Amino acid sequence: MLPRNKLLLPMASIAAMLIVGVSAWFALRDNSKASVERPAQVERPAFKLDTIRDIQRHDHVFGNPDAPILYITYSDFTCQACAEHHAVMRNLITMYGMEGDAAWVFRHMPMVSHSREAPMFALASECVADLGGNQAFWDFADDLFKVTNPITAPSPQDLIDMAEVVGVSRQAFSTCMRSGTLMEKIEEDFDEVVAAGVKIPPHTVILTPFDRQSFSGARPLLGLAASLRIMIQRVKNEPLAAPSVGEDRSWFDDDAFADHADTPVSTRRPYSERIPAEEFPEE
Repeated sequence: MLPRNKLLLPMASIAAMLIVGVSAWFALRDNSKASVERPAQVERPAFKLDTIRDIQRHDHVFGNPDAPILYITYSDFTCQACAEHHAVMRNLITMYGMEGDAAWVFRHMPMVSHSREAPMFALASECVADLGGNQAFWDFADDLFKVTNPITAPSPQDLIDMAEVVGVSRQAFSTCMRSGTLMEKIEEDFDEVVAAGVKIPPHTVILTPFDRQSFSGARPLLGLAASLRIMIQRVKNEPLAAPSVGEDRSWFDDDAFADHADTPVSTRRPYSERIPAEEFPEE
């Protein structure tokens, strides 16, 4: 009979082998289960990009209106992602579009379900554009995105002050806001992008001489800059810098794992009915 201390070593070895074997069995079982229960691939939403209008005479354009590459963003002044995207696009076109290769168009998608003030802010920007011109619109839009947040929002009096800062008459601005005549343009933008299948802003459509593509949400500046450089090279028939990307890959397809609103956009009432004219005093 072996002493007790000489029996401990083989018993410990057997126990260790059993532990390893059981652990391996559980690992194989879990891997097999995972391969069977792998979630189905999420379908990417199909947008009707052919219904999106090309650049219009009354559009707000940053950059060269005749540029071969055109970004069209449908945005909402009360949307945080829209504010982030606005800053990125301003930088993108400033860096790569000033030579005439690309331009950016701002259109409206104010979501009343997110903020009751959204249509009022969109109308304010249109009044500024109508009274002060294209540059006044962009300056006002920059300022409006900076002061709008989920907790506080500019009042009608704040909007009058902001319009004056970019060179618009207080009285003319108040008259424009009270009339609401420019709301038709906002309605046109909204109806167009909703008809294309878009549910939430910001949504950007890219028109090139070769195709139409789009993406939702805000994207990093570096990624957009890389894709824009490739499009510019293609327009100019220059060799592409990244042949490993592949000709059939779309740089602007929606992320299959991006969050999209599950609730459809409800049938809306005209925005003009939601903005009380009495909030804008006669100056």
